[in-house]
Amino acid sequence: MTHIIAIANQKGGCGKTTTAVNLGACLGRNGEKVLLVDLDPQCHATIGLGDPEAAEGPGIVEAVTGWTPRQDQEVIRTVAEGLDLLPSSWRLSDLEMRLIRNGDDPALLRQALLELSGSYTHVVLDCPPSTGPLTRAALSMADLLLVPVETSFFALYGVGRMLALVEQEENRRGRPLLYRILLTLFDRRTGLAREVLREVREHFGERLLNTVIAINVSLREAASHGQAITDYRRRSRGFRDHMELADEVLATLGAHEEQSRLSGVAVEGG
Repeated sequence: MTHIIAIANQKGGCGKTTTAVNLGACLGRNGEKVLLVDLDPQCHATIGLGDPEAAEGPGIVEAVTGWTPRQDQEVIRTVAEGLDLLPSSWRLSDLEMRLIRNGDDPALLRQALLELSGSYTHVVLDCPPSTGPLTRAALSMADLLLVPVETSFFALYGVGRMLALVEQEENRRGRPLLYRILLTLFDRRTGLAREVLREVREHFGERLLNTVIAINVSLREAASHGQAITDYRRRSRGFRDHMELADEVLATLGAHEEQSRLSGVAVEGG
């Protein structure tokens, strides 16, 4: 069974792409077979795992609109141990407009991604910083939604729009969507960060992951070198935090599957 993990927040600067890249890489290091899908027309995951020219080549748009088995190996490339990348490009904006013209129907994108995901244990979707059709398509196929929230004064104000989108998806499914809040860019030296952590814990309770991603220069350096933290610096706080995140994500998905099995509710996903 393939588990699909969407990572989304309409607010930029929350560490969304850093989370997607390094969660995928750490899952791969744990022995999983992972496909990272760059769903952001800004191509940050693609550029952060290669070079700017990678965003000009074939990628997700070609996979959705003209993919064949022969082209599969050209579109998807291995970027780290256990981690493959389906790149983005500026052409993804055109695909997003097509979804809007089709009444925001995500069926085309969803079907293509589900076909590509068959050989993977996990698919990680790095969503754009918006609540538009690409993010909606990602949520429509997600087994788990991670919402990265940086520990800043304005961070919690943006979560409401994301959760409104979750509610819409739950109404479509007719059942809850499994989602978790992930605190990122945490600087334990500041009183503000500790205060935000307390507020988030009080507000979200069990929906807040225990893992907290601390500010770590190695994460920024890894992206600048076109690498995941698993390849760049394993002796770093960024590596330890994302390995902990990978373990907690696997445990969360496993517990949800077991709960669904016991209650007789089918788990939707790839």
